Amino acid sequence: MTKHFKLPIIFTALVVATQCFAGETRGAGSTFVSPVMAKWIDAYKAKTGNTVSYQSVGSSIGVGLIKKAAVDFGTSDMPLDPKELDKLGMVQFPIVIGGVVPVVNIAGVKPGQIQFTGQLLADIYLGKVSNRGTTRPSRRSIPI
Repeated sequence: MTKHFKLPIIFTALVVATQCFAGETRGAGSTFVSPVMAKWIDAYKAKTGNTVSYQSVGSSIGVGLIKKAAVDFGTSDMPLDPKELDKLGMVQFPIVIGGVVPVVNIAGVKPGQIQFTGQLLADIYLGKVSNRGTTRPSRRSIPI
């Protein structure tokens, strides 16, 4: 390759690469990660000068937007199915871990009266426990 042929290729590559990084990176999804995402975005911009925007619209909407390629990244409180990720050509990884607070609405039960163990909570979320097992009328436990 001659010098005259190489220079335009190198110049074009640099212009294209610069344009790729000049735009705003857009993300959307989980409201849970929004406070920490805002801190990370501020720190990233201060360090690099690059702009990132994040829409705290909820996991379902964020997943929908990334599937449509309407944003550059999406966040969700629940991981996507690996088969779906493969089909979409996407990857996922955890960025924030949070706690879950169990809330019950049972007539006659006072605050602090019900004690959840780690094992019981795990069994409820794994679907192994579907009834609260009290002396009250039988009703299904539904994690949401």
